[in-house]
Amino acid sequence: MSKKVAATEIIIFGAAVFMNAELSHFTWWAVLSLLASDVAIVLGLHSDRANVLAATVSACVSITVMFFSTQECGMFNKALTAYGPVTYTLGNFALHYWPSLRLVPRAVSTPRSWKYGDAACLITLYTLTQQPGHVYKCSDRIPHAGFVIASIVGSVAIELILSY
Repeated sequence: MSKKVAATEIIIFGAAVFMNAELSHFTWWAVLSLLASDVAIVLGLHSDRANVLAATVSACVSITVMFFSTQECGMFNKALTAYGPVTYTLGNFALHYWPSLRLVPRAVSTPRSWKYGDAACLITLYTLTQQPGHVYKCSDRIPHAGFVIASIVGSVAIELILSY
């Protein structure tokens, strides 16, 4: 991984976080995990545990956004209307899929042993303190408990996949 690429991501995503971040949106937690991973690279630090955590969080965001898109969550429709199709598509890719594309390979290259569950703790904390269905303006078909259960099961499954 090039330190130049990591530094470029720090500048671009750091500016996006500074200008737009709403921590009630888990997407920004994934972007922050990418930034933390990039800072570690630039500083010459390495942490398998942090790589798996960041990749799991980002993968959960990518998968959840795909799911939310099928549920016609209002926030996505509002963003499309506000920004137009080109900006919306580029922004959607940058925030929801780019971090996974960068972080999953880092996690896959770590030693194969699962023993943390950090991502499950973080994502469960988010779903307990926030209401994703309301934050993303989804229908009430999915109860809040469904988000909590899905966050635990999904994040543990993704972390296990990335770890083995």
